[in-house]
Amino acid sequence: MSEKPDLAERIGTAINQLDIDFSRLTVAGWLVSLLSFGVGGAAAYFACTAVMGRKGLNLAAGMTFCVTMIAVTTILFLALRRLLSLAGLRVTKSKPAASDRINENRAILKRMANAGMDLHAVHAIDFWHRFKTKDDAEQMERRAGKKSFNVVSIEPDDESDGYIVHIQVELIPSLNAITTTEQSLAELAVSCNGHPDGWGVRQEN
Repeated sequence: MSEKPDLAERIGTAINQLDIDFSRLTVAGWLVSLLSFGVGGAAAYFACTAVMGRKGLNLAAGMTFCVTMIAVTTILFLALRRLLSLAGLRVTKSKPAASDRINENRAILKRMANAGMDLHAVHAIDFWHRFKTKDDAEQMERRAGKKSFNVVSIEPDDESDGYIVHIQVELIPSLNAITTTEQSLAELAVSCNGHPDGWGVRQEN
């Protein structure tokens, strides 16, 4: 039995990856969006004109316009975003660390202190990130390596049929250090089509 997704699933995945949140678009994101819509509209116009030239304005012409507009715009947007991603540019801004996430980190550090861990000493902190494809995970590995992060491993993720990138950073686990490092790695993960999946530390006996 083939594990490859069918056409409908691939189309749905592509649409979900559009991630068009206009409030978070960067300058590059606006250029990509406008170019995609412009080219999609032009292609749809010419396709519709070709149909109208033969049969006049009718349902077929309207459907041709809509399908061509959606298909060309989607494909071009994804292609341009991928090219910018390879060049180290992003089309959307990363979301700032939410206050509830900061509070969660504060609570974790408090539990670590109550367990007897010395929070004034340097510890090896583990950060995990999930990706749908191995290519995205390996891209995260390369980019994190360029920023001097220690990538421990890339492992298959049985829960999501994707991959987990494990990164380890040696630091003094203050709230600011943890939150800043977590946010920096999260931005890298998002730029590689992934997302953060928490952090932790192995306490020595």
